[in-house]
Amino acid sequence: MNMNATGGILIGIDCDDCTQKTILEVSRLACMAVAFMTFAEFVFANIPPSVIILVALRRAKNLSEFIATIRAAHPEAEIIILSQVADEHLCCEALKLGACDLLPIPPERNDLLLAVIKAQTSKELPAPCADAATWLH
Repeated sequence: MNMNATGGILIGIDCDDCTQKTILEVSRLACMAVAFMTFAEFVFANIPPSVIILVALRRAKNLSEFIATIRAAHPEAEIIILSQVADEHLCCEALKLGACDLLPIPPERNDLLLAVIKAQTSKELPAPCADAATWLH
């Protein structure tokens, strides 16, 4: 984990290599530390309360289970769902369950950066660094 960041922590759960690359780029732009782990590792990890969690969802049927488990362990965390099955129904369900955003896999860098900045703002996490604004055109 990159601990030189000042904008909070991004945790990527069950992310493929392409998604991890995008998350790493966004974490640098938003001045955030980043860690990647499986969902099983996440359940047992000692994670600080003010984090943004990015869950790579492979099947829509896992959504409520994932969010409920994350909320039980980290009620203050912001959750961004990354899904291969991004439709209106899933988006509405994710927001009702407490996710702050839902993006397709692989996420576009600017879309993910905006979602992370929105999550930072809503939780009053440290502000993203100035680099983030220069990448948003």
